[in-house]
Amino acid sequence: AAMGQLNSSLRSFRKAVKGTSPDQQVALSHILSMQSAVQAAKVQVPTSAAGMKPTEGRIFTIAFRKDLIEVQRSLLDLEVKILDEKYSEADLAIRGLLGHKKGGHDKYIEDA
Repeated sequence: AAMGQLNSSLRSFRKAVKGTSPDQQVALSHILSMQSAVQAAKVQVPTSAAGMKPTEGRIFTIAFRKDLIEVQRSLLDLEVKILDEKYSEADLAIRGLLGHKKGGHDKYIEDA
């Protein structure tokens, strides 16, 4: 659920910063939504950890949490870019986050 919220906010955020008249307030509200989604997700156990031995699962879950802490840092940096009205930089940073998201999905989420 948290990751669904993140994806939805990510799409809306990109719309808010693109184009000739970026909407700072809308962008900021979507950043806060993404930050809270990551905050909620980082304390969850990734589904892939369920089938592991306890020690491996614990190490895997810690790595998952650390990766999401990095995402949180990126989102805080992104919030500063929006406050500074650096919209094109923000859009570039979001592309980096999308790459991080794909890598995280490949690493932590089992395909159904």
